[in-house]
Amino acid sequence: MIELLWELNQTSRIEDLENDSIRAEAGARAEARNIAENVTVEYVRQLERLKLVNQAMWSLIKEQTALQDEDLLSRVTELDLQDGCLDGRVTKSAPDCPKCGAKMSRKFNRCLFCGEAIPAGDPFDTV
Repeated sequence: MIELLWELNQTSRIEDLENDSIRAEAGARAEARNIAENVTVEYVRQLERLKLVNQAMWSLIKEQTALQDEDLLSRVTELDLQDGCLDGRVTKSAPDCPKCGAKMSRKFNRCLFCGEAIPAGDPFDTV
């Protein structure tokens, strides 16, 4: 009889722990979803702000120069094709380290092997 009560107690405790685990997992997923949504909203806000600033700059440039929308579109296509692919992005390959010859990391702006900093160049290389 005692064994039966012990077994029932253990089974109940295991079920409680399984339920706690399921609730914790659901809570963690909901929190992760919430964080992802907040990050996405912030990125969209920043993207919209950048779009507004770019539109303002372009309108000022057009007012002060003879440039037209076609000139801007032509330059965008020209820059997009510099990496050999018309994909709406500028992709630059990682430069070779002037010190050791290994590929340098654009993410860290230095050689991962010897620590040499990427030489100053295009101001957009470090963005």
